[in-house]
Amino acid sequence: MLPYGKSLRTHRRASPVVGAEPSLNQKFARWFNWLTFLAVSMYRKWLGFNQRRGLRSCAAVVGPADQPFEQAFAELKLGTSGVKNLMNKSYVAVDTDLFSPKVLAGHGPAKELTEASDFIVFAPSRFLMQREPDLERSGQWKANEILLYGFAEAVPTLTGRGFSPLLALLDLPSSISPDVNRAKDLISSLGLNEFVRWLRPTNGSTFTRRDLAPLYACSHVTAGEFGVAWWGSVVLEALSSGSPVITKYEPRLEHMRYGNFPPLSTPDPEAVAEALVALASDANRRQRLGFTGRRWVLKEHSYEAVSTRIYNTLSAIA
Repeated sequence: MLPYGKSLRTHRRASPVVGAEPSLNQKFARWFNWLTFLAVSMYRKWLGFNQRRGLRSCAAVVGPADQPFEQAFAELKLGTSGVKNLMNKSYVAVDTDLFSPKVLAGHGPAKELTEASDFIVFAPSRFLMQREPDLERSGQWKANEILLYGFAEAVPTLTGRGFSPLLALLDLPSSISPDVNRAKDLISSLGLNEFVRWLRPTNGSTFTRRDLAPLYACSHVTAGEFGVAWWGSVVLEALSSGSPVITKYEPRLEHMRYGNFPPLSTPDPEAVAEALVALASDANRRQRLGFTGRRWVLKEHSYEAVSTRIYNTLSAIA
């Protein structure tokens, strides 16, 4: 709804004299904005009502047993409507041929990164740093500042040990990555500009999966999200590419679901810094984590594994 609000403010400022009677066009624009806002609000309420009614008539809810989904299941009181909670493992599947340690990084941004640094930390997530209730409830809040503070804490130790650390970030439009400019300001205030490389899409406004594959493959560490304790395609694509992952998650939940869960749990800047220093200093450990992560994705999140999981789940419901 921001365009309508902006349009309304623009028309209000257009009056040439303070207190002057708005023109007919300005009145029409205000009424149009108000009616549009009302129509959209009513549509959202109608859509939400029908979605809730539809969910309560379902036999079961499936998906990852992550906090946003579990919270929605409880708030909608689906359990009291007889809906089974079958949320457990994630159903996200990864193209393990595309996201592979064997992907060549001999050209483009990946080549530039490997030539500039001997310890690359890749963070492909959008920037959503403000902790707003709606973003947190929907799982979109990413708390990227935790990574930035942790990286800033690790840099003196890394450079003191002879490393040339580099944090690779995606420079996406604010319409896609709302807090990207806030992140740039924080990076400057932390004195990290020389240790950060902003990557821009070569075609269009975002990166394709094929653009990202060599960036994962050339990275020594990939950073996930640090807001809501869940994970998605970034973690899986990085692990499939043989890159160790640091991110925030609930260890008890993940080990209960999967038994073995490869990413390192780093819920705060101190944990991020500690993990980065440890991984930079131990190439053998990075290699072991990369191998373990790749093997885990092949077992749990390849196309074959996820399709089997979906079939078994649907068979159990039927």
